[in-house]
Amino acid sequence: MLERYDNLIIDTNLLYYKNYSVHKNLTYEVKGKTLITGGIYGSIISIKKLIRERLVEQGTVWCVFDNATSKQNMRQRMIDPTYKISRKKQADPFYRSLDYLRLILMNYDHNIKVIYGTGFEADDLVPNILDEISQYDSALLVSEDLDWSRLIEYNKRPIHQYMKKTIFDGKKFNEKYDFFPTNNKVTMYKAIKGDAADDIPIGVPRLPTKKVIALIEAYVDIYDLLDNIKYTDLLSDKWKKDFNTNKARLRLNYQLVSFIPVKQDYFKQFVTVGNYRPAYLHKLYEALGFNIRTFDPRVHEYILKSKFVSAQYKNKDDYFRSPKIKRK
Repeated sequence: MLERYDNLIIDTNLLYYKNYSVHKNLTYEVKGKTLITGGIYGSIISIKKLIRERLVEQGTVWCVFDNATSKQNMRQRMIDPTYKISRKKQADPFYRSLDYLRLILMNYDHNIKVIYGTGFEADDLVPNILDEISQYDSALLVSEDLDWSRLIEYNKRPIHQYMKKTIFDGKKFNEKYDFFPTNNKVTMYKAIKGDAADDIPIGVPRLPTKKVIALIEAYVDIYDLLDNIKYTDLLSDKWKKDFNTNKARLRLNYQLVSFIPVKQDYFKQFVTVGNYRPAYLHKLYEALGFNIRTFDPRVHEYILKSKFVSAQYKNKDDYFRSPKIKRK
């Protein structure tokens, strides 16, 4: 039997991006423009599956969004003006569809909370979510991002991560990566190794992973390591020279990877508590051309009982359109 959790905390932008790529041929015309609806469709299906398989009854789902257009701005202003500047901007339909997904989730169910904070990346806000829930409640972090692993067993609590189709607790993470995922260790690891997926440049090129792990186990943080680099017996003179040559990049990487702290009272303004609003969902689904009968049977039943349908359609089945598929 699959383990179930009191809370699911979902990296929704990453989930959406994956589904957008997989279902990019699913489109619909909205006001003369083609909207790629596959990311919305696939994300809702994925979230429903997670709820069905991993959430306890009456549990809570936290759907955390990056600000798609300004999420890197704070880090650019505060730390590095070049941060993510080379990342390719997606086409407008990508962002319009992401907005639709957020609107659907805000009106999908009372057990869903949508988190959306201007200027913050999703992982910056997850510590606030964990501080918001009871210390006795379990939580599953749903993200492929290694950054989120810093919160596994957060404050010695039952916090796990679903990544690479595996549930990671501290022990399983240690078995795979050879270190326990504390905040400083993961941050040091990424500062030295870099992370192309997150636009973090390599801190020290070609340094073997075993040496990286030895260093993050021996030193508190990147500053402690750099202050004591000439004294360490874990590195040859050649590697010490490379660390000194790249010390500015290493410090910058460490700051970029570190959480931007958010005060709890400030965080609360980013939280939208969802509710089930079938009339609103009906309008959204209609705008997206979804087959409502199969996509959301609850709304299907609502429409069948609605005077709106009987007044405008002689045959109610005419109302339930199938999405248009554009094959390339």
